[in-house]
Formats: sequence, structure tokens, C-alpha cells
Amino acid sequence: PLIEPNARIMTRFNISAWYAGGEYVNFPLVSWEEFVKNIDNYKADYILIGPAEMSGRTDISMNLLKSTQENKKFRLVKSARMQGSFEFYLVKVEK
Repeated sequence: PLIEPNARIMTRFNISAWYAGGEYVNFPLVSWEEFVKNIDNYKADYILIGPAEMSGRTDISMNLLKSTQENKKFRLVKSARMQGSFEFYLVKVEK
């Protein structure tokens, strides 16, 4: 499995966390700076970025994906492209 059972998954829709067997963490509507400052307070183990996050939390999503290449706090676990150019990214939040 990509994630451990009962992992805390930040996403815009709880159904994703439920299908993964994890606990839902709300994806906040804040700036990138505020997001990074408070990431430990959210207590998320993973962050799922899909079409809803890209359209509704664009600043965080784009900066988060960029930071997986530059920052040891976030690690890209898996990416997938579905039909119709839908892209999904699973990011691990390192403690």
C-alpha cells in the first residue's frame, strides 16, 4: 500500500481519505506562507492534490509540488495521470 492504515490525509474531499483507509484532514483555504507555517499543526501525514485542489487551492498546490523537489519537508510519493488530463499527486509530509 502507498499509505499506512489510518494515516491522516489532507484533501478537499473526505471521500479520498475514506477510500484510502485514512483519516480526513481538511485542506485549508490559506496562503502558501500560512500553509507552510502551520503544516505541523494540521497533523497531516499525506496531502492529496487532484483537480479540486489545483483549481481551488492553486497557490498551495503549485508551491507544494515545486517544494517536493527543493524541500525535505514534502516528498512526492506517487503521481498519476488519468483520462482527460486529470492529474493526481500524493505527497508525504515528513515529520
